[in-house]
Amino acid sequence: MKNSYTIILSAILSLLLFSANAFAANIALSASAEASSGTASLAIDGNDDTRWESDHGEGTQWLSITLDNTYYLSDVKIHWEAANAKSYTLSVSTDNTNWTEVYSTTTGEDGHRWDEIPLNNVEAKYLKVNCTERNLTYGYSIWELEVYEATPAEKDASLSDIKVDNSSIRNFSSSTTDYVVSVDPGTSVVPTVTATTTQSAAQMTIVDASSIPGTTTITVKSSDESVTQVYNVAFKEQYTFATLDFEADGIGADWSWSVGENGTNPDMEFVANPSATAPNTSATVAKFTAEATGASWALVITEDVGEFTFDVEHAVVKVMVYKSVISNVGVKFEGDIATEILVANTKINEWEELTFDFSDYIGNTYNKLVFIPDFDARSQDNIVYWDNFTYEAGVAAPEPSGMAVLDFEPDGVGQAIRWSTFENGEGAETLEFVANPSVDAINPSATVAKLTVDAAASGWVGAESKAPDVGPITWSNDLKTIKMKVYTTLATTVGLKMVPSSGGGGAHAPMSEDITAANTWQEVTLDYSEFIGGAFATDMDIIVLHPNMGTEKGAYDIYFDDITFVEETTALNENTENNIEIYTNKEKLYINGLEDYLNGSVQVYSLTGSIILNMPISQTNEELNFDEKGIYLLHLSDEIQQSILSQKIIIY
Repeated sequence: MKNSYTIILSAILSLLLFSANAFAANIALSASAEASSGTASLAIDGNDDTRWESDHGEGTQWLSITLDNTYYLSDVKIHWEAANAKSYTLSVSTDNTNWTEVYSTTTGEDGHRWDEIPLNNVEAKYLKVNCTERNLTYGYSIWELEVYEATPAEKDASLSDIKVDNSSIRNFSSSTTDYVVSVDPGTSVVPTVTATTTQSAAQMTIVDASSIPGTTTITVKSSDESVTQVYNVAFKEQYTFATLDFEADGIGADWSWSVGENGTNPDMEFVANPSATAPNTSATVAKFTAEATGASWALVITEDVGEFTFDVEHAVVKVMVYKSVISNVGVKFEGDIATEILVANTKINEWEELTFDFSDYIGNTYNKLVFIPDFDARSQDNIVYWDNFTYEAGVAAPEPSGMAVLDFEPDGVGQAIRWSTFENGEGAETLEFVANPSVDAINPSATVAKLTVDAAASGWVGAESKAPDVGPITWSNDLKTIKMKVYTTLATTVGLKMVPSSGGGGAHAPMSEDITAANTWQEVTLDYSEFIGGAFATDMDIIVLHPNMGTEKGAYDIYFDDITFVEETTALNENTENNIEIYTNKEKLYINGLEDYLNGSVQVYSLTGSIILNMPISQTNEELNFDEKGIYLLHLSDEIQQSILSQKIIIY
């Protein structure tokens, strides 16, 4: 825990959403709606199971509502689905002709979110949400758009703040009346609650809880005494990072669990273990019935996990499941952001332990646990048992690699990077690091990375690093090329892309090259110059390897090595004992500092030994043009043809 008291927003009216405004009517419910595409009315129907969704693809989309009268407005709330707007504006009007922009953002977070926009008594009858940039590639999608009328000061009985032991309640909202405050086990002294009324003339009374657990109530009356509002702060002991074993004398069975998106939403039960044999001999387990009429993401949610922050000691979640079908199991945490990981079971009608690695999210704070036991469409009810939900040590991120060559040697760079694979059927879960299958002149390395592509892998099978283990790098005229060595047992097309973890704009298409010969090393050069100065230019810190480039190939092995970020302008020998400076840039070779070697000679050889160029040194600074990119051997001699230096050069 961060401190002795942690705060959880109590979801009274909804399983996944913030509480609705308890004291003011949502006047959007009586409005009409239009949109650039999609069914606009679904955004104001008061049903969080329906949503407005615009057309997919690029371009601006908008949603406009017309209220039944002109109002002075206090705030607007937008409940976005995961396919939401990173950039959008909200404008208002009284005549549908003259519009005033009252809100804009370019940094909207991805994932389900509520945007609460204060309007401070602005007068309006028409409101328009204009969406200009997506967080995902789908349409813009809004579950509900709510509009609230401003409350006259003499009738305002709201609070502007609640403090527990001088710390403001996290996620406080004047329209949210019920909160749960978690205290450490064994706490007996009731924390001190103070509050501030929105209007100074309002009257307030606080009655403290008598014990733990217990509830402190705050009663507020408006200055004309016509409106009374009651806020509740409930205190309870909390077991952060505890194992949920669901035993009668254990943890979890007495928690508050809410089932959602599951047909009739039957309660989760706590029952005798259907198979009390290894690896799970527990007496009691949780039982979830995923109904045929439920959504594929039928879920159960609790806030009794308390507020917690993932750290290195607590970043891997393990849970045992007993299922009759193979399907994804989802573990999701909600808080400042929502984080979800899906892992499929591989066994049926027996216990299996699944692992969910949240190491990428160390430092993030959460206060809700969502469990999705049968994340798939179903034609019949499926019963899922789950047990022993534990937190274990995660994997600390290594120091970012910068522009180091990923050579995958034990003492090099690459093995410490946290790799994962995707869309790979039942194939390897991560990259393996193995002996070089064919040591040759192109790749004499001892150790390389291996990806086993499964026969059932999709065309977009791949492996990717976790942020920020690679980079970060920025594409520029001086850095726009990646080289890597590839060995495959089947001819294919290999691709590589870099992704910025901090961005919400997705990823560019991979740069690719054909691997035409199987069972031999080939070095490929990939050019990223088109991204210079664009959306995918800065702070690229995830590397993604694609062995198939969209075309299913069947089962084969592919090896990667020496992934190199190549600087276009690099002094290769700036301070030699001869004071000669050599560098390459844009298919040119520059040799400076030849004052003492006039009438000597420059020779350039291919790696096979063929001479490409032989010319006298006639000036102190030489500039040589090359017709082809590649690796060459440069040799310099003085006037009596005594060797000055020999070294490899790379022309790009």
